[in-house]
Amino acid sequence: MKFPKLRSLITFLFLFLYHNLRFVKEAKLMTFSQDLQLSNFSIGINQKASLVNQFSLNSIGLSLGLAIENFDFGFQYNFPLRQLNRVYSPSLFELHLSYYFSPYRRNNRGLFKRLQTDNY
Repeated sequence: MKFPKLRSLITFLFLFLYHNLRFVKEAKLMTFSQDLQLSNFSIGINQKASLVNQFSLNSIGLSLGLAIENFDFGFQYNFPLRQLNRVYSPSLFELHLSYYFSPYRRNNRGLFKRLQTDNY
């Protein structure tokens, strides 16, 4: 039994995991991101945490993205997790638009297009 639609879905599916750790004096600031990309559409979640005197989770965010030709459209919103008299984490709403100016656009087609590099 063959599943052609499932095969094409798996071919263009990528999962990116990011981690950022910053040290600012005594504080440790951490950001964790998970991004699932389905061909031209992406959805992701991220978490921001800090460690000053004790560990605290500051916010959880949701991001959506759409790539059309040379344009990248995106939306992100962070839901703060506030604790009175301890952590103030603002709500963040972001919209972004990116344009890809590369003269080597022809290399950015087909399978694994996000993993290719321009080696000229």
